[in-house]
Amino acid sequence: MSDTTDVAIVGAGPSALYAAFQLGLFGISFRFIEASDRPGGQCTELYGDKPVYDMPAWPTLTAQDVVDKLLQQIAPFKPHFEFGSTISSIVRDQSGVFCLSTKNGRAFSAKAVVVAGGTGAFVADEGRRLIAWDWRDWGFSGHHGAIEVDTERFETSMPGVFAIGDACIYPGKLPLLVSAFHEAALMVQAIRAQLAAPRRAVVEYTSTSSSLQRRLGVKD
Repeated sequence: MSDTTDVAIVGAGPSALYAAFQLGLFGISFRFIEASDRPGGQCTELYGDKPVYDMPAWPTLTAQDVVDKLLQQIAPFKPHFEFGSTISSIVRDQSGVFCLSTKNGRAFSAKAVVVAGGTGAFVADEGRRLIAWDWRDWGFSGHHGAIEVDTERFETSMPGVFAIGDACIYPGKLPLLVSAFHEAALMVQAIRAQLAAPRRAVVEYTSTSSSLQRRLGVKD
């Protein structure tokens, strides 16, 4: 028996966390599948104290501050993390559901998959080792350790599987956090449209939408 969710998010770094925020806004369930024993990705593992000066509206933050604020932002959606779980395969069954298997014997099912695992998995052992991904083992097209995506949907060569952040590559790619957040926002709109079909997914704004504000817990 596998655990089922709307979207399985591979990784739990900043791009994954912001993708979860966008998914939660629109009532789409998600589950993080993370190789390490904590969220944050490279920002936590390598650069926690490093100052970040190019975050919109924040003159300066540390990389760990960014992670902490993203975790605070998704708290209303009660996120579930599967730590210590490294994906070994992603297979789509005849019904269109994705079956994800992990190296520690866990299994998950999802209607869509987001690959946001950066360039590798941090193994939660004494050395906090970074093990580089080989996305070709999962059947994806890519190069330089990243998966090729289109820039409208951020979908991979495997329909229904998306990639953002350091895990993806496309012409003009900028390896910046703000770029990863942009990728996440566009990707989630594509996932909304996929899950809502044949209905139309209407664009909503947190500043005016009562339904989004209720999901965030700022409106009764």
